[in-house]
Amino acid sequence: MLFRSMPADRGELIVKLRLPQQGVFSNTYFQVNNSFVARQWRVPAHSDFAPPPAAYHLLGFDIGTTLKIKNQKMQLNFSATNLLNSKYREYLDRFRYYCDAAGVSYNIRLTVPIVVYDKK
Repeated sequence: MLFRSMPADRGELIVKLRLPQQGVFSNTYFQVNNSFVARQWRVPAHSDFAPPPAAYHLLGFDIGTTLKIKNQKMQLNFSATNLLNSKYREYLDRFRYYCDAAGVSYNIRLTVPIVVYDKK
């Protein structure tokens, strides 16, 4: 039985701090996460072009809040992944044969729900 499409073992540790409501800000949180991905060991010998990549850790964080301006609620989030800019290769990624996975990534997200009709 071949295990070429099976992901490697992984675990994630998340620490999340929720802050009390202050003015227009509610549901405010700060989160730090650490992902660990082990080396894939369930691979039969000589069944792939390259050996499975080494294990790796990824560090990230996420900050978010809900804003209420007049009657409109908006969610604002800022997140970062691979903060230490670690070089790694994911076992199931076909690009692992040629290059490392993406480095540090920053994301800003603003979510504004559109309410077409509200009885309130």
